[in-house]
Amino acid sequence: MKLNSKLLKLGQDLTNVDYNTKQLIVTYATLDLALKKPFKIKGRFARNASMYVAICASQGWITNCVGEDTWGDRWGITTEGMETIHTLESLIGYLIEKDELT
Repeated sequence: MKLNSKLLKLGQDLTNVDYNTKQLIVTYATLDLALKKPFKIKGRFARNASMYVAICASQGWITNCVGEDTWGDRWGITTEGMETIHTLESLIGYLIEKDELT
């Protein structure tokens, strides 16, 4: 993992995160972005997080379908994705309460 020098200058503490927790957080971030600001299919985020975008799309959590037989150029969240993001929020909240992420 690259260290963000801006955070280091601000005095932020770094947290060691295991592989499974990283997967959880990046999946949550992908869904959150699709909810708040649907991202371009060929954009920087989609390229950099391509594995997580693929997982979310194959699970039916995000889509670029905007209507019957109509496809757009952005990934947006689905109803199933909304259910999943709420589940992930609860799980992440639980991990924070248990001091697993701090």
